[in-house]
Amino acid sequence: MPIWKTPNISTHTKIRIFRSNVLSVLLYGAECWKMTNSLEQRLEVFQNKCLRRILKIFWPNFISNEDPRGRTWLEPLNTIIRERRWRWLGHVCRRPPESLIKRALRWTPQG
Repeated sequence: MPIWKTPNISTHTKIRIFRSNVLSVLLYGAECWKMTNSLEQRLEVFQNKCLRRILKIFWPNFISNEDPRGRTWLEPLNTIIRERRWRWLGHVCRRPPESLIKRALRWTPQG
């Protein structure tokens, strides 16, 4: 039986599993992604689908997408990715000037 449908696990535990395991794997390396509208939409659809399954909200019930996120205290994925990008950029800016990462950030190709 899938973990989101298991009645033996509480909703709170399922949300903690979603945050720790699913989001960490889903957003691995997201700091370097080129975020397009279609990619952002696909990520939001996946998050909404998982949250609706965890909260047992099925298709006949018309509920906005903000409601499951509000009930689980989760932020939208584009906000999480933006925060991760700022954190990564701060890490890069604190590196020494001769660092390969810092040189790659300031590199401009010819042409």
